[in-house]
Amino acid sequence: MTRAGRVERLAPTGEGIVRGDGKVVFVDGALPGEEIEFEIFETRTRFERARAIRVFEASPDRQATTPHSSRCGGTDWAHFAVDPARMAKRLLFLETMERIAKIAPTSFGDLPISHSGLEYRLRNQFHVERRGSGSVAGFFERRTRRLVPLDGCAIVSVGAREWIGAVEDGIAGPLRPGEVATVETVESFTGAGEGFRIAARIPGRGSRSAASPESVELEIPGLPAFHVSAGAFFQINRHRVGAFWQAVRDLAAEIGATSALEAYAGSGYLSSALLAAGCRVTSIEAAASSADDARENARRWGSGDAWRYVAASVEEHLDRDDSAADLVLADPPRAGLGRLAERLAARARRHFLYVSCEPACLARDLGTLRDGCGFRVVRAWLEDFFPLTHRVEAAVLLARRT
Repeated sequence: MTRAGRVERLAPTGEGIVRGDGKVVFVDGALPGEEIEFEIFETRTRFERARAIRVFEASPDRQATTPHSSRCGGTDWAHFAVDPARMAKRLLFLETMERIAKIAPTSFGDLPISHSGLEYRLRNQFHVERRGSGSVAGFFERRTRRLVPLDGCAIVSVGAREWIGAVEDGIAGPLRPGEVATVETVESFTGAGEGFRIAARIPGRGSRSAASPESVELEIPGLPAFHVSAGAFFQINRHRVGAFWQAVRDLAAEIGATSALEAYAGSGYLSSALLAAGCRVTSIEAAASSADDARENARRWGSGDAWRYVAASVEEHLDRDDSAADLVLADPPRAGLGRLAERLAARARRHFLYVSCEPACLARDLGTLRDGCGFRVVRAWLEDFFPLTHRVEAAVLLARRT
């Protein structure tokens, strides 16, 4: 079913909102102010979802897309020019904070947002499908499980595209026609050229099937070298990994934190920033691959007693250890902290730094930290870790009210 209408504004999910026939329609590929024709692909009681198929009157912020970027699940804002898209992310963030947490936009100050180049992904989760006697590798098309080949992909490095192209037939070899394998990769900082390295693993099959080692050494200018395994958690954007680390280090030093508790610490990326700021750090991470990487990094850095790494869930750690710290840093999965927000807040003597890629869940937790735990927002900034998408990373510093 196709219809036409004018786009009112953007939804927090990045889609354009069109109203008509008594329902809200969320339209993929649409920008505010545009007159469009769209095709409905999902109908619910209170709303519908659709994709734009024709633009009668285009926004001045619209830019041309490629056959790849118009379909790929990793580039849902490929049609949105870079600078206006960044400003839209900022506006959507502030609207979400006000709508869910009832935090006024002025509470976040100037709220700067960084800029990132393309081919930014240090980590990927590729999919490989057996097709007849051949294979194809790429990402899933938005809201489907149809593979979009990586030809012309703007968010993946040249080195990673060449690597997956060279090994995809071998990965697809054991598969049945139409069957899909998932390949997790992490690559060196350069992304291409001399010295490029990539590690990969296929869950359930290990790394050998992917013709790659299990880990890489990330040598990022200005940072300690990191040992990182494929499948372990590490910051995703190669262009911002150094600047974000430095921002966290400088902030911890500025507020005078001498001890820190980090929840969801991954391989130790932000733990190392806290160590560099002079903190004694306790880091918590449940994933075995990340914990193993962190132990190796601690050995290499010679951090000694300054860094305590706990291989457990955050809840398990809080159940058995009631130690407090000057600063609590949390970088949880997209679902946020939920019922753990109050428990973590109780361990923060003075400050809480919350890092999140999901504004709605962040807003819910910030409301809890403010209303139930006695914290207030004192600083925030946004990182455009995911260009060509509607997603944004936020860092919010809270201070305990005195």
